[in-house]
Amino acid sequence: VERSAGLLQETEDARLLALRQHLDPHFLFNTLGAIAEWCREDPLVAERALLELSTMLRTLFDGIRTPLWPIAREVEVLLALQRLYALRDDERYVLDADLAALSSAEMFDVPPLVLLPLFENALTHGAAGAPMRLRLSVVDDALHVTLWNAGEYRGRRAGGTGIDTAERRLRIAFGGDATLVVAAEAHDGVPGTRTRVVITATQ
Repeated sequence: VERSAGLLQETEDARLLALRQHLDPHFLFNTLGAIAEWCREDPLVAERALLELSTMLRTLFDGIRTPLWPIAREVEVLLALQRLYALRDDERYVLDADLAALSSAEMFDVPPLVLLPLFENALTHGAAGAPMRLRLSVVDDALHVTLWNAGEYRGRRAGGTGIDTAERRLRIAFGGDATLVVAAEAHDGVPGTRTRVVITATQ
């Protein structure tokens, strides 16, 4: 009973940590500042940005109410974040997404926001020169989520918590049935970083 209670508390702590990380005041203030500027220069863009931000925040807050949610909800958050960044710079934050397998991944639930720090790393730290790539597939009863961004991986950044947090939450939720690997990998001759999460269907 004590071990079960401890695991439940660790799960809750990890979920709240993920939420705090992605309600970063720096990101929110920058976004709201940009929206205020767009209100004067381009009201239509400002309206779109407000709608995207409210959608993302609503989904983020939904994430603290449940230990797991469908992979489709997780992808929804990732795409909302990318659209927000693209409104600020549509040439810098380009996403090439292949989500055709999403319908065949309905049986997979994941901890809310578990992929968000990995996606945000790829989105914000990726070098210019190639679109960021998001791929989702189901192979041999396992969910594969792959992110790629330009800029060769050179190890974990000092003070960075995104990969560690994702690893911890995957371990709590799935034990040895989930893996996370980040490695240097070129694509079309462009040096880059590949992040891959694999979750076996044991739920």
